[in-house]
Amino acid sequence: MPATDAAEICGPATGKYGICRFFLRVLAIVGLAELVTMAILHVAAIPPGIGEFVLDSAILTVISSPFLYLWVFKALSRKIDAGAELERKGQATEAVLLEYSGRLAVTEFARRQENDRLKRMEKMKMIASSVIAERDIGETLHEATAGLAMLLEVPRCAVFLRGDPDKTVEYNAPDFPPVGSALYRKEFGADPDARRPGGSRMVFDVGDSVETRPGQTEELRRHRIASFLTVPLTLNEKCAGALFVAREAPYSWTDDELITVEGFAREIAVAVHHERVSRDSREIAGRLISLMNNVPGMVYRGRRDWSLELIGADVERITGYRPDEFLDGGVVWRDLIHPEDLESVKNAYRAAVRETRKVLRVEYRILHRDGSVRSVADRRQITYDAAGNFAYVDGLLLDITARKNTEKDLQVEKALLETAQVELSRKNVELQKAYTELKTSQAKILQQEKMASIGQLAAGVAHEINNPIGFVSSNLGTLRKYVDRLTQYMDLQEGVIYRCCPEAERDTLQDKSREMKIDHTRKDISDLIEESAEGTERVRTIVLDLKAFSRVDEADAKMADINECLSSTINIVWNELKYKAALKREFGEIPPTRCRPRQLNQVFMNLLVNASQAIETNGEIGVRTWSENGHIVVAVSDTGCGIPSEHLGRIFEPFFTTKEVGKGTGLGLSITYDIVKQHNGDISVASEIGIGTTFTVKIPVIREE
Repeated sequence: MPATDAAEICGPATGKYGICRFFLRVLAIVGLAELVTMAILHVAAIPPGIGEFVLDSAILTVISSPFLYLWVFKALSRKIDAGAELERKGQATEAVLLEYSGRLAVTEFARRQENDRLKRMEKMKMIASSVIAERDIGETLHEATAGLAMLLEVPRCAVFLRGDPDKTVEYNAPDFPPVGSALYRKEFGADPDARRPGGSRMVFDVGDSVETRPGQTEELRRHRIASFLTVPLTLNEKCAGALFVAREAPYSWTDDELITVEGFAREIAVAVHHERVSRDSREIAGRLISLMNNVPGMVYRGRRDWSLELIGADVERITGYRPDEFLDGGVVWRDLIHPEDLESVKNAYRAAVRETRKVLRVEYRILHRDGSVRSVADRRQITYDAAGNFAYVDGLLLDITARKNTEKDLQVEKALLETAQVELSRKNVELQKAYTELKTSQAKILQQEKMASIGQLAAGVAHEINNPIGFVSSNLGTLRKYVDRLTQYMDLQEGVIYRCCPEAERDTLQDKSREMKIDHTRKDISDLIEESAEGTERVRTIVLDLKAFSRVDEADAKMADINECLSSTINIVWNELKYKAALKREFGEIPPTRCRPRQLNQVFMNLLVNASQAIETNGEIGVRTWSENGHIVVAVSDTGCGIPSEHLGRIFEPFFTTKEVGKGTGLGLSITYDIVKQHNGDISVASEIGIGTTFTVKIPVIREE
């Protein structure tokens, strides 16, 4: 400090209070120096004797060196005339020194408290290090409770493990009996899992605290507990229990004590968690080993070099080698793979790793220790590190030798079965074809029998009709003669009457004749006789056509005129045609041919009936014949609805019909097709929806032998 500054602080030595003020300042400096020196000696822990000597030496040094020089000699010689101003500054200096002395006192007290806290923390760290050490959890908890009780100087310290009331660990002073189970029930209730402790609880006096539940105060006092502190053992937001410390008398727990207990609680929670995790890990490891040894197959973990670091006991059954032979490196799995399969297995393995696939399934053969070949199914789960590189592979290997042998046997049986199935399918097709043909033939025979029965019936009916028609026709001829005679007679009679009778009588007769329409009656009688004759002739013609159409004795081929067959058939089905369509005939000059007329009549009837059914009303049916290249061609066309193109290829199939149920058997065109083919002919169809359909039949001309 400069001399001028010291003089300003001390003030002049003369004046009313100059000398007194000077000595007060010296005493303040000495006191301050002594206080600082004592603090240094206390921190340095110097023995008392040496400390007093050092203290005195320090005080003398401080007084004798700077202060005497600055405050006494220099101040007296330089500041004699500044009394009043220096008096004011002296007062300010006294206030500063007093304030600084007070701060030093407060700092010393805080330092002592900090030292106590640091010592307590050191002890807590020592105890905590023993808590987290790898050893039995019971021993760890006993040491932790004892250490915490001694650190806090409390008679009771206990650890309650949630869900395990019988595993309460507590420390008690020699004259304090254990009360762990009772405290546990009071703290957690009848059901240990029914309540999860919340935050820390401090109870200064169980008699005055609202923290205690009804009935708990008496229980705690009976066990000499007047004040307690409870901290939950919480880790990862899960409560494992509570740490409990208690005193015999009411006590105000400090924040440092709460922090200390909470620190212990965290360490104990970690230790309990580690113990439970370790216990669970041991159980899981035991189960895993049991599973590995009992699973129907070989469980393993392998490295990239095909060596194994973990392997199930079933390996000896599959390979003939003991597990330790693989784990010691004496046997490498790659060497057991069949040489013919090794390269394919390697390629599959490399491809899976290259594509970072996690699952690989392969089947291959291995060589057993006894020289036999076994088939195995290998399912591998590949694990990669964070960089995507291969880490290890876990796998399950099954012996599928029996299955492979069975598969071979099954393949042989399958081949035989497939051969038998092909043969059976062929036979089935043949049988189905034969059944279809039989069914078709049966239907055709039935149809032919129906036609034959109808023919026989028609022949009988025609015979029965033919006789009365003959009578009627003969009588009509006789009646025509009689009517002609009567007409001649009446004409003659009319002339005689006209000549002989008076005019008045003639007029009367003429009037009566006009009234009775005698002239019209005479003419109408002739017309009626002619129409009746035509009708009987029509009936006779139909009867003859019906007999010809259904004649049983015409099953054999004979020479016939196709135009006559068509005319006969048209007469038979005319009643079906006349109400729907107009019939247009275009019969050309065709030669007679050797055929079965009755069958051809059936063909033409089917075509005409189908044409009629295709027309709803006011249609037209055309029948046209001509000769072409040694064939007689018959075309039957209609202006009906037409046949869909998808049905044209099937219309000649047996039982195929586009008509409603009950309106068709599906045999008409099939029988038509067969009859035409029996005559070595051909039948074709052309149709357009909305325009109409034309069936064309070609029959070869066969001359008379």
